[in-house]
Amino acid sequence: MAPASVYPRRTHSLALLTAAGVLGMLADSVLGATLQGKYECPACDARFERGNNVCHEPVRLTRGLRWLDNDGVNLAATLVGATVAALGAGYSP
Repeated sequence: MAPASVYPRRTHSLALLTAAGVLGMLADSVLGATLQGKYECPACDARFERGNNVCHEPVRLTRGLRWLDNDGVNLAATLVGATVAALGAGYSP
């Protein structure tokens, strides 16, 4: 095999891995900013990512989904990146 015939596959792999990583990162940012549950102490306005915290009083949900915490956002973002990589792996230039 000549080296020139290997480069297109390496370029495709690098582009695929880059795209998967960037889309996973974007999914993490978008989900974290829009759907992840955010909580706040009513007494002192301290902010928390989990609803089971107690500051001065039990925290309250201020935005997002109660069941979606940072771990869920990370899982979803990982699945987005993995799906992009898996779908792209089926395409061969």
